Amino acid sequence: SERLKDGSLEQRLGKLDRYHLNLLQKEFVFLESFDLDELYKREERVFGDIDKIATTNYETEFTTAAGEKVDPQDGPPSVHALLVEDNYGQFHIELASAVPNVVNIQSLQWVDTHGNQLPVVAEGPLSYPIPLPATRQPKIPAMSRIPILTPNDLTQYRLEIAFSIMDDVRVVRHHAIPYMQGLEQHPIPAKLNASHASLEMGDHDDSYIIRSGVWDILSPTILPAGANLLILGGTTLRFAPDAFLLVQGALDLNGTANAPIVLEGMSFEDGDGSWQGIVILNADSTSRWSNVTVRNTSGIEYPQWRLTGGVTFYYSDVDMDHCSFTGHRGEDALNIIHSHFNMSDTQITNTASDGFDSDFSTGVIVGGLFQDIGQEDGGDAFDMSGSEVIIEDTRFLRINDKALSVGERSKLTVHRITADDVGIGAASKDRSVLEINDSTIERARVAGLLAYVKKSEYGPAQLVAVRTDIIDGNIPAKVQTGSSLQLNGEQIETEDMDVDVLYDTVMKRGVR
Repeated sequence: SERLKDGSLEQRLGKLDRYHLNLLQKEFVFLESFDLDELYKREERVFGDIDKIATTNYETEFTTAAGEKVDPQDGPPSVHALLVEDNYGQFHIELASAVPNVVNIQSLQWVDTHGNQLPVVAEGPLSYPIPLPATRQPKIPAMSRIPILTPNDLTQYRLEIAFSIMDDVRVVRHHAIPYMQGLEQHPIPAKLNASHASLEMGDHDDSYIIRSGVWDILSPTILPAGANLLILGGTTLRFAPDAFLLVQGALDLNGTANAPIVLEGMSFEDGDGSWQGIVILNADSTSRWSNVTVRNTSGIEYPQWRLTGGVTFYYSDVDMDHCSFTGHRGEDALNIIHSHFNMSDTQITNTASDGFDSDFSTGVIVGGLFQDIGQEDGGDAFDMSGSEVIIEDTRFLRINDKALSVGERSKLTVHRITADDVGIGAASKDRSVLEINDSTIERARVAGLLAYVKKSEYGPAQLVAVRTDIIDGNIPAKVQTGSSLQLNGEQIETEDMDVDVLYDTVMKRGVR
């Protein structure tokens, strides 16, 4: 309180805030400065004029179990209050002091949307006040856990907590935040989880091998951290609908033109032949895929863990040659995150949504085909965020949304691509740089080229197209004020553009 009043605390915290915010905003772009006004509000509440606060007229009043009038909570709460539903549908309240003082819970009540109040009924007797131990640095708050019963329609109620600090006569209120139950263990098993005969130990303790043949995978196959997997050419793996393959090391798929590798779902009379997909996590060496076909993935659905990609590489480099991803029913047929990739003559076709999503990665794509992308709810053929990529001699055909979507401070260099029958040929947005050379965009329903800002925290985008033909399209090029777009040496005139309206109207109409 004294340091707030003499200004020394604000000066010190402001310096710390500026330093750390400069680092954090490079990844957490929405993060804002700490609001120091909240400290002054808390100081007033704890050390302010008691008589003045007690006579304040508040718009909403709340009464504790002891009949006391309560001030509404202003600023950060002095108590942590979480309303948690466990895996069995049972609810409990978790309460802890957020300050280095004992916090006394004076009452717990349900309040509906009309202000009506119901007392909280616990599985055992409640005796007020409920003391919560002080939280002193650097200790973790000690949570008090109270199993409770809930109203039939929980959406109409919120849980109000009335509390005081130590022996303070003032009582303030706060509401519990709906929260997830804490995990008791990591969702990915630490040990080998596999129950099929095709998986053999390799030459080393940290390696496995699947030999040529047709093998049925009936359940999730999870290899332990650091273990590599080699699949030999001439192998077909048929996965049950809830099965997937997770490798926490390098995954080598050594197919050839005469002995390819096929990863697909099983066909059932009442099913669509889909299966969950493949995940490669934290591999120390580069995975190498050659002559591989991945069919009909849907994304990972595992207890307490979900991924939308059909094939996901995370902190795992990969080289692909003559591979095919087709029939993905989730969000991204291929998702590569924080990795380096090389793709040669690889095809991504017949997807419900996006084709390939590159997040914070670097890579090169040479040749290949993106076709029939976004058939159900629209989708981009190649979408990149925070990445730097080169694409050469690649074809894009029948793309529902954008053939190339370059966003969030990315750089894409393109040579000799063709895009035909697309919503948008190429879009550069959010401080990205897109360079297109010697290419053709034909029959773009919305626009051949676009440059704009979708997320204001990044800023304007750049797009330069050289020796590029825009044929038989609606609008050759369109650029928002502040961004820049150059087509064959001509600077396209900027215009004011409401991007939200653009996405809700023109782009929607461009999607089949």
